[in-house]
This record gives sequence, C-alpha cells and structure tokens, in this order.
Amino acid sequence: GPRHLVVSRLEHAAVLRTAEFLELHGVEVSYVEVDGEGCLDPEAVEAALRPHTRLIAAMFANNETGNLYPVKRLGEIARARGIPYLCDAVQAAGKLELDLSLLPIDLSALSAHKFHGPKGVGLLYVRKGHETRPLLHGGRQERGLRAGTENVPGIVGMAVALELAARNLFEDQRRLARLRDRLQAGLVERVPGLTVLGDAEHRVANTLNFRVPGVSGETLLMNLDMEGIAVSVGAACDSGSLEPSHVLTAMGLDEAAALEGVRVSLSRLNTEAEVDRFLEVLPKLVGKIRAAA
Repeated sequence: GPRHLVVSRLEHAAVLRTAEFLELHGVEVSYVEVDGEGCLDPEAVEAALRPHTRLIAAMFANNETGNLYPVKRLGEIARARGIPYLCDAVQAAGKLELDLSLLPIDLSALSAHKFHGPKGVGLLYVRKGHETRPLLHGGRQERGLRAGTENVPGIVGMAVALELAARNLFEDQRRLARLRDRLQAGLVERVPGLTVLGDAEHRVANTLNFRVPGVSGETLLMNLDMEGIAVSVGAACDSGSLEPSHVLTAMGLDEAAALEGVRVSLSRLNTEAEVDRFLEVLPKLVGKIRAAA
C-alpha cells in the first residue's frame, strides 16, 4: 500500500537526503515548513499526517541555529496516531538532559563527536516493540541490525564520553550559555547591522548563528580562519559547498542573505579569553571587508 513520511524542512541532510531517496522509491513525503525564526509548529506536523503516514521525523535541536523543537508535543501527536517518531538528537546529546524513558520518542540517533567522543561512531536508540530492518546484511552484529565487525574502541569511547558529558551537564551548559550570551551581546554591540538568526529563547546553550549584511559568510569564515578562529557557514558537513544554507532559506532569507549566515559553536573547552579575542577580531574584520567593498 501507499507509504507516507512527514519530515521537517530543517532536518539535517542525513534525514533530508534519505527522504529524497525514499521519494524516488515511491514513498510520499511531506516537508513541514517553519517560521522566520525557524520554529516548527506541532499543529502543522499534525495537519500533514495522512492515514498511511508511517513515520514522523523531526530533530531535537537544529545543527545550524541551535533551535529546540517541541519534541514532547510531536511525540504525543505521533503516539496518539500510533505513528513512530524518529528524533535526530545529535545536537542535543551532551547539551540537554535526554531521558528517553520519559520522552515519547520511538527512534533516536546520537553522534559521539558532538559530545567530545571519538569520530565515526554513533548510537541508534530503538524503543522496544519497534521492528527495524537491517541496512547492511552479512553478519549478526548489533542485534542483527548492522553487519560488520564492531568498532569496539569507538563504542567504549562514546559510552565514556556520554557519561562524562552527563556528569557535569548543568554546570557546563550554564557556563556555555554565559559565554554564548557574552559573545552575542558583544557582537550586537560592536558590529552595526549584525542580526542573530534563530529562536533566541529556545535553543541549545552553545550555538550562535548570525549574519552581517553585505558581508558573505564565506569571506568571514576565511578571514577568521587566518586569525586561528574556526566557525562554519551552513552545516559543518556541507563545508566547501557554496549553496546557501537550506535552514536559512527555509526561514525565509533570500539567497544572498542566507549566504551571509555564520555559525559559531562553543564547547566546554572554550574560555572567556577566546570569546573576548573573537569580539576583538570580528568587528575589525567586518570593518576591513566593508571598507574594501
């Protein structure tokens, strides 16, 4: 019979590209739009459901803006209809308390490198009673879901990293939010026209996305890089592509404005001195770039 999938327009490419692939194979996909701050309305998700909807996919926190999604409400909507809810929690792990026994989430994915774990290892949570079919065949590893020898050091490293992240979660996040707010206030004060993008009230503590009108994000990125400061434009995994960010265009920015977006991510290793240096360097760079233009 017909199969239907509902995804938010702001999902990571890992979800969006998969949805596009499924469309090529006869699955109907509804992409739910967001508002100018990148907020997702649960009612819009509910309105997109059909009798043959098989899955709702909506992230926990956005990778570019840091926006938090109303996951509890989304999960309740899914549960009321008996539809599985897949929540990409890659950006939330290590930053928010994730109690999957309390949240109505059926499937969730985490990535170790987002909470100071090793690269190249992740975790898929599947609530009991949900049948999943393997993508890779050949062996019985990982409960028959993923054939191939397990990367044991990676898995152990991820588990330890998650434990460490959970141990000081609230202290770390409070400190990060203070650093991020100091950075944001300083930038808004010192760079004329700078706009903060996303939902300032509901976002993870470590993410700041902004644009400086008339200054391309790529130009800022390269200049900051020469100063030893690493930021990103669009999704970090899309670096090197000069397409405007799909997140910012979905929020209603035109192509030129979307190409001005810059994302700054802080971690628990960042210091106040580094934030202050950023605040010293960036306004000068913007002045220099604007003068040259």
